[in-house]
Amino acid sequence: MKIQVSLVDRFCDTRPMMAILVFAPVYALIAHLTILPAEVAVPVSGSAVSPAVLVDVNKKGTGWTQIDTGYFDIYYEDGVDLGSVERHLRKRIYLFGPSAPGDMNIEGKIGYRLNALFVRTKDILDMHPQMPKLKIKIYKSEDGLNNEYHQLSGDSGAVKAFYVRDLETLFTSEDTISDSVLSHEIAHTIIDHYFAIVPSTKVAEVLASYVDMHISD
Repeated sequence: MKIQVSLVDRFCDTRPMMAILVFAPVYALIAHLTILPAEVAVPVSGSAVSPAVLVDVNKKGTGWTQIDTGYFDIYYEDGVDLGSVERHLRKRIYLFGPSAPGDMNIEGKIGYRLNALFVRTKDILDMHPQMPKLKIKIYKSEDGLNNEYHQLSGDSGAVKAFYVRDLETLFTSEDTISDSVLSHEIAHTIIDHYFAIVPSTKVAEVLASYVDMHISD
């Protein structure tokens, strides 16, 4: 099972970032020579940001509530402060379209923001593969997130977010979610679905970190 952890959890010095600055543009150019066939790599129709629709307010007995945004099925654990999540998703200023309508409910604002991150990330990578709807699971606590990571990976380390290709799911928590972390993980999902042969972890990290560097351009 492939598990991809956010770059911020794995690198603490500047050397990887220097490598990214040097090699990411070059690799991005070369990489397009190894894309999937055209019928798989064409842009998804209707790529404009669409508002989220709350489809399940209270999934009784499961402890989770679902939001359907069109691009994502978001599941948040009971007790998650949606206002805090929404604020964490607005830590950086992006120049990629209007803000969510003021009269939209908090679930809609979260979905709107994540849809915008998804579209922006595809545009930065210039990769528009056909993809299944992705899942995002938001835990109330970092402990819950880390326990899930340990169960799936066998690694006891702490993480801010991670992506499991086999489950088509991103995992994060109320305290660790942010626009930077999510755009990085979303980039991994796009990269994995764009290439006929999934790139190595190091190559994927270079491309995903390139997104984080340019998300505010």
